[in-house]
Amino acid sequence: MTILRKLLRNKSVLFSFFEKLVIDVILFNLSTLIAVWVRFDYSLKMSYVHMDDPIGILENVIFVIFVFAFKLPTQMWGFASIKEISDVAFAITLTKIASGAFLYIFRSKIMWSRGAYLISWIVAVLLLTGGRFFVRIIREKRNVNSKADSGRREKSVLIIGAGDAGEKVIREIVAHPELNYRIVGILDDDERKKGGKIHGYTVFGVIDRLPYIANEMRVDIVLIAIPSASKELPQ
Repeated sequence: MTILRKLLRNKSVLFSFFEKLVIDVILFNLSTLIAVWVRFDYSLKMSYVHMDDPIGILENVIFVIFVFAFKLPTQMWGFASIKEISDVAFAITLTKIASGAFLYIFRSKIMWSRGAYLISWIVAVLLLTGGRFFVRIIREKRNVNSKADSGRREKSVLIIGAGDAGEKVIREIVAHPELNYRIVGILDDDERKKGGKIHGYTVFGVIDRLPYIANEMRVDIVLIAIPSASKELPQ
């Protein structure tokens, strides 16, 4: 009810909500068409689709219920992360399990292909998650282009910490080109992480190398992304 009240107060948010809902439903049903087409050697046998009969309508209703349960239309596709993608996969999987039970019960009365149904689950996950990743890639590409066109001098940033906090800091910097930050690399007190990469940025070594790296890379800003780090760093 809280989500509904917020939507009713803001028409643009309401439009975006239902726009995403409609897109998800369309892609979900498209996956069924693709699955049947693939299963029957690229021949679309509509008798196996069940989109406009009670079984198909029931499957769509179940899907919409899980869409609301996981709040998928409230997601910002341009910031799609593992959490959002897993929510999509869970919503589709639970829908297929629930509706699959009905299909199995009435299998003697309808034309149903278990192979096509399994394929439809895989295709639905790929379409709905892929669409979100595509929007995110386009957004990040635009951010890079706008950053290149800004004309301002970039500030070189060195990240201290190659853990969860460091990953989040890097993600935020990449998502906000208006900061005009350029990440030069990462340092961490765990020697085993040396040479590893986070979102394409290299872990140069341990924190003791800070003075050398900062001078060599002409670092302007050092960001500490270690929650338990002490205030003292190598000078």
